[in-house]
Amino acid sequence: MHVKRKHKVIYESDYVHDNNDDTTDDYLPPPADVGPLPPQHVTLSAAYVLSLEAEHKMTVKGVDAVVSSTSDLLASQFVNVKQQILQKLENSGYDVPRDVLNDVIPTESFHGLESSFKRLKFYKSFFGFVEPQEKYLGSSLTKRKGKVVSCQQFGIIIPFVDSLKALLSMPEVWHHVQNPHTSHTQVMSDVCDGYIWQESDLFKRNPSALQIFLNTDDIEIVNPIGTHVKKHKLTMFYYTVGNIPLSFI
Repeated sequence: MHVKRKHKVIYESDYVHDNNDDTTDDYLPPPADVGPLPPQHVTLSAAYVLSLEAEHKMTVKGVDAVVSSTSDLLASQFVNVKQQILQKLENSGYDVPRDVLNDVIPTESFHGLESSFKRLKFYKSFFGFVEPQEKYLGSSLTKRKGKVVSCQQFGIIIPFVDSLKALLSMPEVWHHVQNPHTSHTQVMSDVCDGYIWQESDLFKRNPSALQIFLNTDDIEIVNPIGTHVKKHKLTMFYYTVGNIPLSFI
């Protein structure tokens, strides 16, 4: 599940927080000790590259090409900017060593992001990336070349607990968990506005209890290129956290 940090506007009259004590956010679990943090410009570059992979569905080869060309472009631009700044300072009577600008203007914007292996390592260390895992589900009998053979079946999972921890480590998500939202209009805008939900003993005792919604869906994938075009059906199981208002999902 992904929660965007750039949200559209909502109106306070529609959703208000029942808990006005902001000190509850202090219970946010501390981030894991990942060692020295990377420079800010590298983190911004990593977010830029991640958007190419996740939002724009670019291939690894395409992302590598963008990283290489963008890195060269920024390096040449930084050199030009540095020369202009030094020239302006010299014309104004300031003698600034070049090393000072080297500490301020980065020379490698994509350091540690040059390959898919390095980018994956960066995402795990600093972006809380939870890696999918392959799980053996069992075996089934299938017919191949006139013979019945046993075929192993595997599934791909994203560990639920690790995924939930990564999600709750986001301050904005944790804030909504600790500050339940309730609609004060006559329109039901979310599950928590329903009578059955509001009469639940669990949420009466603990309004900040996690709301885990489980969903399932079937999809078909097909490779349109090739002489043997077959459809493959996949069953997907996924979850959402109901504590997050719908406006932010």
